[in-house]
Amino acid sequence: TVLKELYLYSNGINEEGGIEIAKALKNKYNLTKLGLSNNRISEGGAIALADSLKGKMFLTKLGLESNTIGPDGIIAIANALDENTALIELYLSANSMKN
Repeated sequence: TVLKELYLYSNGINEEGGIEIAKALKNKYNLTKLGLSNNRISEGGAIALADSLKGKMFLTKLGLESNTIGPDGIIAIANALDENTALIELYLSANSMKN
């Protein structure tokens, strides 16, 4: 059996957890949907996730709403989209996006 969808909503995942999830994702080519909403993923976790998006991932949906991601993390994710054309749904609402 191949894991195609993983939802880890409201699990208290912090920056370190986000980094570890990003590391695990680097070779998970079959995962198409990842939900990490309502956690405590911040800049470092978001930047690590952005880095994993640059790989040969086939992720089509990524939910990161209601975390603590700031501008640098959001920018890193946006920049990663230049190298990832598979992602078609990205949710980032209710984060710490300030100037």
